[in-house]
Amino acid sequence: KRNQAGIKVLREKIGPSNQYRRDAGGSVLKDHQTGREAQKIAKGRPPFSFERPVIAMSALKIIFMGTAELSCASLEKLAGEPQFQIVAVVTQPDKPSGRELKLQPPPVKVLAQKFHLPVLQPLKARDEQFVSELRFAAPDLIVVVAYGHILPQAILDLPRFGCLNVHTSLLPKYRGAAPIQWAIANG
Repeated sequence: KRNQAGIKVLREKIGPSNQYRRDAGGSVLKDHQTGREAQKIAKGRPPFSFERPVIAMSALKIIFMGTAELSCASLEKLAGEPQFQIVAVVTQPDKPSGRELKLQPPPVKVLAQKFHLPVLQPLKARDEQFVSELRFAAPDLIVVVAYGHILPQAILDLPRFGCLNVHTSLLPKYRGAAPIQWAIANG
């Protein structure tokens, strides 16, 4: 009875039943979709479906900030996931190393170049030009892993979902330059 009442209300809204027909799914077909066309549309379609609709979401835009070898595993995992788009990798500038003091890139830069990701190497995180470059990237999230600088509030406020700092120890107990070593030393 409820279904018939619904059809009656629908007929009142759309006009006489000879102008419109329903397919097997209950959808209203216009008069030009009658006959064989209506049969093709209705064929094999259930009256309702329990399937969830597929929602296409754009990838989460991430700026990755890291320098040490420790942060390479996190960058590699993020770069390999299709739901994340790394829009920039920020690392400290190349530093002289070895006997001849040749400039050596940080491990994160080497990995970022392997994945063909854009690399930024500011001298200071507070530099206005650097902050404006990050603002232009319009990140959804900033992931920080062993970057080596304290980030200013201007950078912390940029991403839509905030910043995620991955640290190797329980903060604040083992903070500083050697958190792993102090955790081992203290048992």
